[in-house]
Amino acid sequence: MSTRNGIHRLKSIYSLHPFDGVQVLTIMLGTRVISTLRTEVEFALGDDLQNLDAGWLAIRDWLLTYRPPRTDWSKITSCIQKSNEDIQDFEERFLQTWMEYSGMTLAEETDTWDASNLNPLKTAFVAGVKPEVSDALNLVLPSWAKTGTYRDIVDRC
Repeated sequence: MSTRNGIHRLKSIYSLHPFDGVQVLTIMLGTRVISTLRTEVEFALGDDLQNLDAGWLAIRDWLLTYRPPRTDWSKITSCIQKSNEDIQDFEERFLQTWMEYSGMTLAEETDTWDASNLNPLKTAFVAGVKPEVSDALNLVLPSWAKTGTYRDIVDRC
């Protein structure tokens, strides 16, 4: 899991304050690397230190600047549904792989991949499902690449 995805997951699970995120990143990356982050987050939080969205955006922007996303499409294309794996388990594993290796990030922390119309995301997912599932999808929704969101396609599979 990437540093950005890891901190985002912890934030969601534990409802962390941005200063907690800075502390976690200090443990993950070391104090030398984080020296400017705390100042940037403190400034973004404002005088009362309560503008949490701005604080998390400062962390996200810092991570994108200092730890850019990795891109490895071979990892994404090799993520295929296992013979005994149901679609929900594959989708969870696929999305983790996508977030880790696509090099793409969501525009806002509140966005989700579910609402995405991004064709590479949809195409990679359909290419990874079992052949009988992708064949059924092509019968039920032949124009899946042009219409519908990522979630529409997953739900149809």
